[in-house]
Amino acid sequence: MHEFENLKCLRRFLKLTQQEFIQRFFRDAAGDQHMSVSRLSLLENGRGGDAERGAEFFCREHGVAREELEADPLLFARRVAEFAERHGFEAPRPAPAAPAGKPGGGTEELVKSVSEYLTSRLLDGQIRPGDKLPAERELAKTLNTGRSALREALRVLAVIGLLSIRPGQGTFVAARHTDFFDSSLAWNLLISEHSHHDILEVRMTLECEAALLAARRRTPEDLAVLEQLAGRMLAAAQSGNQADFLEADMDFHLAVARAAQNRTALHLLSTIRKISGYYSRRGMASREDRNDIYTEHTAVFAAIAAEDAPAARAAMQRHLSLALRRYV
Repeated sequence: MHEFENLKCLRRFLKLTQQEFIQRFFRDAAGDQHMSVSRLSLLENGRGGDAERGAEFFCREHGVAREELEADPLLFARRVAEFAERHGFEAPRPAPAAPAGKPGGGTEELVKSVSEYLTSRLLDGQIRPGDKLPAERELAKTLNTGRSALREALRVLAVIGLLSIRPGQGTFVAARHTDFFDSSLAWNLLISEHSHHDILEVRMTLECEAALLAARRRTPEDLAVLEQLAGRMLAAAQSGNQADFLEADMDFHLAVARAAQNRTALHLLSTIRKISGYYSRRGMASREDRNDIYTEHTAVFAAIAAEDAPAARAAMQRHLSLALRRYV
């Protein structure tokens, strides 16, 4: 699903054009090319068919496990240097550090500066979702940095979804406010030293109140969704399908937040879901774990269905408290 989005991230990390990337990674031992520039461009942008065959060729020829390419794009972007090194893909040499007080500096610091610049202007209305950014020369002058360093920072922000770089047209802000702020928060959670314990504690605060509000505000449609997701969890637990179980589990939590009728809580939990899903895979190893987790979710569902707000909050608190012991 994310294979070519992640390959695009790798290509940009290696600073290769599409043609260079094809010549390096999509030729077989006989020298025959198995990808065209036009097809790669379509696949990188989520269009075109036969992505499966292209991803399979890349993995087979370069000894890459398919699961690595299927990783969440935010996680892959954070670890692209580690991925390249592990598989012997030559990475670009780091640029010399800029002298103190001079324009330049590390890409990570510049990414932060550009993010703060965009955030402040979105909040005060100077730019809107979908707007085109100032010209590269003007933006580099505003941020007191070099154009090549700025270009690299913009590429990083494009990979994680905050910006859209359109060849021949310019660089544009994400189309919606939620796209920008959700991606920005997710990136911050990834690059900062947050433990899963920290993230679960935040979830405890948000999700317990969301469960309480859901018990008061849920609609018949919300209950139907929650019941269907609980059924999916049970089926996956019984079949031993960990991936399906995890997906249904996380969707259940988002459905509770949606039933609470609070958009802010929903957006925050949706962002945290991307990060916590990575850790949660490690805490559902056994059938017993999955059965216990399913039981905890049914207790939350039963309290919400009964419109018992205190019981819904208590059931969610118990579930997340047990999660702290499983995953940390």
